[in-house]
Amino acid sequence: MPSLFENDDFGLNCAMMGALSKVYDPTGNNQTNPLTWPLHAQQNELIGLPSHFVSVCQLDPLRDEGLAYTSKLVAAGVTASSRTINGVTHAADMIYRMEMPDVYLSSIGDIKRFAEFVCTGD
Repeated sequence: MPSLFENDDFGLNCAMMGALSKVYDPTGNNQTNPLTWPLHAQQNELIGLPSHFVSVCQLDPLRDEGLAYTSKLVAAGVTASSRTINGVTHAADMIYRMEMPDVYLSSIGDIKRFAEFVCTGD
């Protein structure tokens, strides 16, 4: 996925993600298990899942994975939406909340609106 190359080393790098995945899945036996890595789920495995809201950051190596997962959910008939926070790195909207309060408050607001929608359908 392009974001793995475009955004490698912008606060998060692929080498570190590889090391962390070894902690998450030490034997590597679950590399394509959708319960471990949801992007590997087939459409029939996604049908009937609850609503999803996926937030990605423009300068995040994981950006394209999140967007691809959202597309798979929608194709499976799951209510799903996503947003991309432009100009920031992985989780910067939460990590740098004091330095970027507008971005942080936007994230909190989007999560709140999603939760309200799921609970009330509005």
